[in-house]
Amino acid sequence: MNLPPDMTIEEVSFVDIVKKRMLQKLDDRKKFIFLYVFELGHRKNEAAEVLGVDSAIITRQIKRMRGLLSTFKQV
Repeated sequence: MNLPPDMTIEEVSFVDIVKKRMLQKLDDRKKFIFLYVFELGHRKNEAAEVLGVDSAIITRQIKRMRGLLSTFKQV
């Protein structure tokens, strides 16, 4: 996840807290996908290869993650 370079230390800390709370809602596989794809910037098909699954499964997992994490959306 690329954060804006002009963020304050407090803002970065807040983002870290929110991210940790989000990750608590995910099982280990979804945590890996979240971190590998969104944090580290790898492609979904690369995550699928690492996990030994079809990329369609990664796409479904991401869709499920969005549903689980919908409480963190901006209003």
